[in-house]
Amino acid sequence: MLVVEDDANLQRAIRTGLERAGFIVATAGTGEGAVHWSSQVQPHAILLDMMLPDTDGRSVAAAIRERYGAQVPIVLVSGIQRLALRSIARDIGAFDYLTKPFVLSELVETVRRSIDQPYRS
Repeated sequence: MLVVEDDANLQRAIRTGLERAGFIVATAGTGEGAVHWSSQVQPHAILLDMMLPDTDGRSVAAAIRERYGAQVPIVLVSGIQRLALRSIARDIGAFDYLTKPFVLSELVETVRRSIDQPYRS
């Protein structure tokens, strides 16, 4: 599981919550870091912030999709307006999305569902 979040405090809270739920978690604070990490190891899922300091989540998602197709489910998180986030999620083929602030238990359940889904081509 790869968590891509530039806010260090939020990244730490998400990582802790996911690890307590039994996930093995890697983190990246930039789009470049996420693309580099995922080029070395195929993550089971990606939790992707849409607003990163070096790029946006669309670019990161495109790089992941180019390498792995739909094999890696992506869950978007962002503080942008819900309708806009839903549209972006649909456009990039994300499994689901959550708006900030979110409830950690809801995030964990969404990630769990994304990993448990059957492979989509």
